[in-house]
Amino acid sequence: MPTNTAKQNAPRGAHGLGQRLRDAVERRCKQGDCKVNDLCQQIGIARQTLNVHELGRQIPKADLIERYAEVLGVNKAWLAFGEGRMRS
Repeated sequence: MPTNTAKQNAPRGAHGLGQRLRDAVERRCKQGDCKVNDLCQQIGIARQTLNVHELGRQIPKADLIERYAEVLGVNKAWLAFGEGRMRS
């Protein structure tokens, strides 16, 4: 039976944060006022860095989570821990 090694090797808690990050990016871009590459530029990261975080391969540091929340317009506690509402 095949296994998902990315999931097995990801840091604990990375998958939930990655999914929330992906949801926030998708929601922001569906509003029609941005593209993913534009968001990455505003955040100050490479598109590849966002991909790594969305896939749960690495957990971003607290200051980057804050920057994600600020640029994406979401609640920092929701993004980091899944607590509270998406929008603050």
